[in-house]
Amino acid sequence: MRQNKIYEAVTNRIIEQLEEGVTPWQRPWAGGGGLPENAASGRRYRGINTLTLWAAAEAKGFESSLWGTYRQWKSLGGYVRRGEKGTRIIWWNVTTETTIDNQTGEEQEEKRYSCRDYVVFCLDQTGGEALNRFQVERPVREFTDFEPAEDAIIATGADIRHGGTKAYYRQAEDYIRLPVKEAFESQALYYSTALHELAHWTGHESRLNRLDKLARFGDQSYAAEELVAELGASFLTAALAIPNTRTLENSAAYLADWLQVLRSNKRAIFTAASAASAASDFILNFSQVEQPEEADAIPF
Repeated sequence: MRQNKIYEAVTNRIIEQLEEGVTPWQRPWAGGGGLPENAASGRRYRGINTLTLWAAAEAKGFESSLWGTYRQWKSLGGYVRRGEKGTRIIWWNVTTETTIDNQTGEEQEEKRYSCRDYVVFCLDQTGGEALNRFQVERPVREFTDFEPAEDAIIATGADIRHGGTKAYYRQAEDYIRLPVKEAFESQALYYSTALHELAHWTGHESRLNRLDKLARFGDQSYAAEELVAELGASFLTAALAIPNTRTLENSAAYLADWLQVLRSNKRAIFTAASAASAASDFILNFSQVEQPEEADAIPF
């Protein structure tokens, strides 16, 4: 059935995001993430449509949680911008029919279910002054730089670009993307996220050339690299003494699922910890930050 293909597409997108270290329904910064709703009716989308629209918003960096069909946006006085691609959702229609029971001859009501799919567009994909009433002014948080972390990050010379609603390291183009600092819920969460992506940055072939080595974990190489990045961020937040960072608690919660995936390889966590230490050293060496004694490294 057609809806099965939609389910598969949504599931695949969520899996891709998890492999990239992104949880589509939980982010430590503001922007997007609210329950998606229809701009024309005001009704919230439910079930698989919620996940579908969350995944689409995350993939495309949308901030609004308002959606509508091409005709709905037009009826509201706006328009969908040329070239924008919509997101396909499912709509179930339930009707009640009165039938005659063949055995008793009595009338009875039966529910009939039919499924249709619609293409919807986010407010971020629309234009027109009439739609300005849907724009929400987000409160601007104040952000105070933590100088030791700023100095360590800047010293690396990494290409870090702020803006949008996603955090990631793009290996092919060798740059890091982060939301603006003020979008994060706290100073500690910004630096934890930035250092996580910076740990990924160290794996580039021009630096520690780690990614090819982790490929020996096969299909689990994504999980192995996420272990490295999260442990690396933990080591770095501790070394830089970033305040209010609950390193152990956050990392334990984050790594629990990955450890379950990697349980089949008993050396995986040791390899990841060794690689994370190397990544942490590599980053800190740029700014000559003094580091505590470390345990013997475990080679790849």
